Amino acid sequence: MPNEFSFYSGFSNNNIGCEFEREVFELLINEGYSVASNLVISHYNRRMEIDMMAFNNDQLIAISCRNALDVNCLMSFRLDIKHKANKIEHRMRLLNADSARLYIKVTKENYNRLVDFEGTWIKSVEIIFITE
Repeated sequence: MPNEFSFYSGFSNNNIGCEFEREVFELLINEGYSVASNLVISHYNRRMEIDMMAFNNDQLIAISCRNALDVNCLMSFRLDIKHKANKIEHRMRLLNADSARLYIKVTKENYNRLVDFEGTWIKSVEIIFITE
């Protein structure tokens, strides 16, 4: 990572946010990653938050999580997904990460409705839907 960054949170299993973030944290651990969660990063006096950074061998992944089980308006949610994907892509590039993932928890009904938009997401961000 570039030297002009300062991290305000560290590698801690106890520093995990919401329940869905804990679920994603466990998924990544089971995939063999080491995970830093709930990071606040300072870059040229600007603070950014990132849900997680996952490390495995030489691979660094920037990760964002979104629990969207309570979403009612699909069109505004679609825009929210694009916004979150753009945001994590920006952080991926700033941190010189190898890739970025956006984990989204949705109802099965909303997932079936979102599949139609799959080709419209940001191509450099892997979007992973988890249904309940």
